[in-house]
Amino acid sequence: MQAALLSHVLLVHSERKPGVTGSQLCVCICCADLEEEAVKSRGKENVKIYKTSFTPMYHALTSRKTQCIMKLVCVGKEEKVVGLHMQGLGCDEMLQGFSVAITMGATKADFDKTVAIHPTSSEELVTMR
Repeated sequence: MQAALLSHVLLVHSERKPGVTGSQLCVCICCADLEEEAVKSRGKENVKIYKTSFTPMYHALTSRKTQCIMKLVCVGKEEKVVGLHMQGLGCDEMLQGFSVAITMGATKADFDKTVAIHPTSSEELVTMR
């Protein structure tokens, strides 16, 4: 059921809207525009990508060094955030709040001004450089 829902969200929706889709095995999230869509519609020179990958504290002391991957897709001089992609444990919960900000037109500067909650994986999204 979850795989069918994910396929529908990723392949059928022509206009992406912020939201969360995941499964119990792996959480891969796309919120709004994909990098390729942003480049195609706005031009490569108008798109800036911020990426990070790290081992969350949840796995820091275990033998499983599972990575969390995050990417922000920003456009224009104001670096409006039009996409947020995440993979890893807890991404579904983190993205729900960030989808509100993206829907409201948040910029990278807005993310930068946000006080990071430590220790959480979500602090990576507001400290990307």
